Amino acid sequence: MEAITVWVASVSVVLLTLSFLLVRRLTAPGVDREDLQRIENFSLMSYVPMNRLLNKADIEFLRSQPGYEPGLDQKLRAERRTVFRAYLRSLTRDFRALHKATRTFVADSPVDQPELTREIVRTSFRFWYGVTLVHYRLLLDAVNLEPTSVSVADLVNATGWMNQQLRELAASRSMA
Repeated sequence: MEAITVWVASVSVVLLTLSFLLVRRLTAPGVDREDLQRIENFSLMSYVPMNRLLNKADIEFLRSQPGYEPGLDQKLRAERRTVFRAYLRSLTRDFRALHKATRTFVADSPVDQPELTREIVRTSFRFWYGVTLVHYRLLLDAVNLEPTSVSVADLVNATGWMNQQLRELAASRSMA
């Protein structure tokens, strides 16, 4: 019984800490120079390679090749997870920059846009929830519990949506 209490308390502390960090990050003020540079250089096409990095078919192909040695697939998967995580970090930085800029445009707008504000919050929540699930799947893959093909389509779509909203807000502001 005591072990369960300690476990529940530990999980609660971790969840509270993560919640605090997420709220702090989402409410960070303004758009800085690095954010502007990320927004200017943003392209969804740069995330296309993520779709194949953790593909199970590549591992199966490797195993079927002459000269395959046991453990080679583990090494390839580990290297690909490393590259995948680098892409994921870049995607989260792009999303964060787009999200901050979009929030800033909405906050500075002379017209209230409650529907758009709600959708920005929903999209942000779905994005960060998706990032958490991807990290969980990568962890399972790393400890060989579940070799996986991780899909980031929802994350890329959320980032593309945020980019589209920002572009529309910027265009409507420049016309006003």
